[in-house]
Amino acid sequence: MQPPALPIMGGDAIRRGLYLMANISIRRHHDLDREHARAAVEEIAAQLGKELKAGYQWQGDCLAFRCPGAHGSIALNPGEVEIVVTLSWLLTPAKTGIERSIQSYLDKALSPER
Repeated sequence: MQPPALPIMGGDAIRRGLYLMANISIRRHHDLDREHARAAVEEIAAQLGKELKAGYQWQGDCLAFRCPGAHGSIALNPGEVEIVVTLSWLLTPAKTGIERSIQSYLDKALSPER
């Protein structure tokens, strides 16, 4: 007995969003005032821009970014930063490494000893 045939998804499937995309969601508490927290988020965005050719724009207290293969936001809440990233299906296998990098950026940027 043969296994069932799997459908082959081409360009139409990509346009309709049938490929799975990976999501990363990280919340991090901080003890910085609003001004220093915003500067820390700006530092993270600048690093993304440099390393990943990401473009970003502030929308109130939320920084939206987009780079090849990913997009997301960094929300600045009182006492907390929330990062949400959606990775393309091509970057999905790298999700764990990307998540570790984001955690490292947060550790450095939100450190009270900066």
